[in-house]
Amino acid sequence: MYDRFKDRRYGTFFLIAFLTSLGLLIFGGAVISIVRQSNMEETLLAFLPAIIILTTALVWKVILLAREQRNAAIKFPPLSRDELSKARSKLVKDRKLKSL
Repeated sequence: MYDRFKDRRYGTFFLIAFLTSLGLLIFGGAVISIVRQSNMEETLLAFLPAIIILTTALVWKVILLAREQRNAAIKFPPLSRDELSKARSKLVKDRKLKSL
């Protein structure tokens, strides 16, 4: 069955990605204009790989922390074999009733 709440997650993901891209464009434009005014193009090019590596590491760390928090938020323990079999039998029974 299709989960009707999946579309809400896609909307949130799109909004976050769009606003992040917009913010990075504005920030990048400001940095480029400051660098050009102060004639520091060579210095920036020398430090650019280090800046990219540090930024990537920071983003990766944030993603890992978010995953950790999400996994810690799971409050229900896994189902036992008996509970799983009961749930499966209910799903199969519901499917048979709907097909009639």
